[in-house]
Formats: sequence, C-alpha cells, structure tokens
Amino acid sequence: MVYVPVKMEKDTYLPDDEVLWVDQHGTRLWSCTIPPCRLPWGGPHLMSGGRIGLVCQREDGKRYLEIISAEGRRLPPRPLPLDFKPLLPIGDAVYGTRQEGKALKIHQILPDGQTVHTAFDRVNEDSWLLWAWPKGEGHLLHILGRMSQEDVLSRRTGP
Repeated sequence: MVYVPVKMEKDTYLPDDEVLWVDQHGTRLWSCTIPPCRLPWGGPHLMSGGRIGLVCQREDGKRYLEIISAEGRRLPPRPLPLDFKPLLPIGDAVYGTRQEGKALKIHQILPDGQTVHTAFDRVNEDSWLLWAWPKGEGHLLHILGRMSQEDVLSRRTGP
C-alpha cells in the first residue's frame, strides 16, 4: 500500500511532502520526499512497472504529475496545464476536463504538456471525467454528462 500522510492544522490541510510504501501490517518499506504540494484530486495512482503517480498542486499554484519508481525514487515530474479540472492519471496517461465555451471537453495531456481532445465510446462530447480506478487490465471511469440534450428530465434518453 502507498499513501501520502495527511497533515492538518485545525481544519486546514497542509501541503504533503512525503509518500510512504507500507506493507499489510503497516511496516514502512520505503519513503520518498516530494516538493510540498496539495493533492486536489485524490491520492496515489498506480502506473505501469509499479510506479506511482500523484497529481500535485505546488504552493506556487503550478501542477505536476509527481512520479515515484516502484523502489521509492522520485522520477522527473511532468508539468500539467492549469486550465483542467480535474486532472487524473489513468494508467500511464493523464486526462483532464476543460470548459470550452458552454461545453466540457475531456483531453489527454501528453508527456510534453500538449493536449489532445479524447472521446470515449458511448460518452457524449459534453462530459466531465470525475475519477478513475484500476480494474483488471483497464480502468473503471466515472464520467458525468447529460444523457441527451432534452431539457425535460423525463424525456432524456441514454446513448
């Protein structure tokens, strides 16, 4: 199990700066220091090769994907754009939702920081990616969107 210790002062979360790997008994196997950051969209995400990814927002407001090797070494972080909410690792990729006019669009954020609009089967264009969870060989995605453009709720239909 990997976790980031939660630090609080009264009712305020403080920036986290350490990631721990513990076994099923709670014994620390390794720890890795990261720059102080907040984790606005969840904790550690499993990547290929046992690496761990954390979407971190640093104290200066910049966002990064902090990557930690399976052995507990901090790898070079990937910068992430500021105009996406949320930002979520899904496997080795990072996805985010950005508002474009009145519509919401899901994008994949490439390692060089560029973004590519991404469509998922049976999900309409105006959708918001909420969370992802590893499941078997893939990921279970929670995507929120309108089932149809019908204004009357009882007349809406799914894809």
